[in-house]
Amino acid sequence: MEQIIDIGEYGDKVRLDGGRIVIRRADGTSAAVPVGDVAVLMFSEPGLSVSVAVLAELAKKGGTAVACDHTHTPVGIFQPLAAHSRATAVLLGQIDARPVLRARLWQRIVQAKIRAQARTLDRYGRRDDELGSLARDVRRVLAKAPADGRVAVLLLTQRTWGNVQMVVDGSIRRPDEKPPDFLVFG
Repeated sequence: MEQIIDIGEYGDKVRLDGGRIVIRRADGTSAAVPVGDVAVLMFSEPGLSVSVAVLAELAKKGGTAVACDHTHTPVGIFQPLAAHSRATAVLLGQIDARPVLRARLWQRIVQAKIRAQARTLDRYGRRDDELGSLARDVRRVLAKAPADGRVAVLLLTQRTWGNVQMVVDGSIRRPDEKPPDFLVFG
């Protein structure tokens, strides 16, 4: 299964070890994933470090890396040079997509995010029925947001975070704490 991995905490270190991407958090915890399982590696915090070996191996396996600035906005992409790579084909398809298709695809992405958040809340006994209705009528959510929908996703994340106390790796956090920056999608 190919995953999108978002690494976003100051001081994180990302290196390659035996065909696996190892993420060492500033707090000493770590996680590892086989390079071949990664479709996209997103670096959403400029204060982390990554080895060139990770980028080279990821590109060899057809994966893409995305770098973000201090506002967590993507500012650069590192992808395979091979013209036949899946990432290149997807990127060209996105560039050529008509605006109506782009809007429909973005709507489906937002729906998937809302449903995933609803499942997470449900899993931890914090059911939120309004999220289900938002997923069914995502146009209502996107109508309140700018064209790229970032505000809508942020509002949904803040809404969900207010209800969740247990997060990744079973660590317990209070609702008033900052949401985790290391998330795995996919």
